[in-house]
Amino acid sequence: MKRLKESSGSIFPPVTPHVFKILRNRRRALKLSQQFVADKTGLSRTTICEMEQGKRPRMSMAEVEGIANCLGMTLHTLLALADQDRLRRV
Repeated sequence: MKRLKESSGSIFPPVTPHVFKILRNRRRALKLSQQFVADKTGLSRTTICEMEQGKRPRMSMAEVEGIANCLGMTLHTLLALADQDRLRRV
């Protein structure tokens, strides 16, 4: 898989905790390790861990989409699920 560029400057607006929750839950449901996702996306395991813990609120579109794709989701599906989760909690 093509390596995704890690960057401190994000082009993706601040990602909501709902997106992080969806990605973490999906990874766990698939019984995949953070290291596996990191290897498949070209990101570091630390980046995956920080993202799941909400310590990395700004990520590039490519990073978020790459993780979603690794977990068998499109970016569109991920954002739709995150929005549904957000609305349930309002």
